[in-house]
Amino acid sequence: MNIVELEFENIGKPEDQETQNQFNKLKRQLQSSNINMILGAGFSCPVSGLLGNIEERMCEAEARSQKELQELQKEFFVNSMLPLADEAKVAIGETERVEFLSLTGKIISNRQSSILHKIVNVFTTNYDLLLESAFEKGGLEYVDGFSGKILPTFSTANYGMIFSRQTSISSKTSEIVTFNLYKVHGSLNWHCSGEIITNCDHIDKINKLNKKIKSNEFNKLYESELAIINPTKKKLNTTVLDVNYYDQLRMYCNELEKNNTILLSFGFSFNDEHIRQMTLRSLKGNPTLNLIIFSFNSDATKAYESYFQFCENVTIIQLIKKLADEDEDIEILEFTQQRLNDIFREIYDGIK
Repeated sequence: MNIVELEFENIGKPEDQETQNQFNKLKRQLQSSNINMILGAGFSCPVSGLLGNIEERMCEAEARSQKELQELQKEFFVNSMLPLADEAKVAIGETERVEFLSLTGKIISNRQSSILHKIVNVFTTNYDLLLESAFEKGGLEYVDGFSGKILPTFSTANYGMIFSRQTSISSKTSEIVTFNLYKVHGSLNWHCSGEIITNCDHIDKINKLNKKIKSNEFNKLYESELAIINPTKKKLNTTVLDVNYYDQLRMYCNELEKNNTILLSFGFSFNDEHIRQMTLRSLKGNPTLNLIIFSFNSDATKAYESYFQFCENVTIIQLIKKLADEDEDIEILEFTQQRLNDIFREIYDGIK
């Protein structure tokens, strides 16, 4: 495991050789590797906030009291889902999200490799539709597992497509950058109908649940309406969710087992034991896999250190600001979405 301190203000400045070397290494990896991302609650926190210890509390309540668990379900809904029906709240941070994905697409589109496909695999445990919205507002091609226009249905078989565009004046085709979006814990716009997952209006669903928040019907609706993986030990409600959950985890592992692969982590804590253990196995089994974690702050770095201390192919990147000439006198900066965008913009400007 390697902890890298990037002096944020000196990125792109050749006189800071140490920062420039680390920056160039990241640029080379983005240019020459299979690209995967794992995005967690930190990616959506400007809208729905962080989950905190809600998973731990719900697991404990599940073992003690059904009533206590039901109260926590209401808290979970109010804090992490209800804001997603508020158009003004959803707009918070939208410009930064669109810019991040657009810059990623531009970096992949401009890399020189003729061997690697122009594909970015995005894995997320978030239920919201902030990624889908950002893809569409950025004019980016993405696959979310659904096929069909009138009644879209979900299947993991819909992944793996490669898109290309043919010019109007010749038969020449060029591959289009495509994002594969894997929502491992389900989504607010999923609806389970027997063994089929269909697409539904997530805002209508949220408003329907909110109307029942003070009634005894809420928890029954919570269980029946939400096609999500619950943050409890009994995560799964239905067989179809069970199948798709493990199918997507299998696809996550398959991508990490490919040669010359990087996994970029932003806003993801790795507290999810299933995903953490699968990631650890892949890191140990595939020496050409590199996990790059953009760590939000020093507390997050300590947690990542405890998880990945024995993995040589893990890099934790912290942003720092030097307060004096001495190396020891530094400030750890929060690794915000905008700061990550600034780094990706610098990478793109260097290759376009």
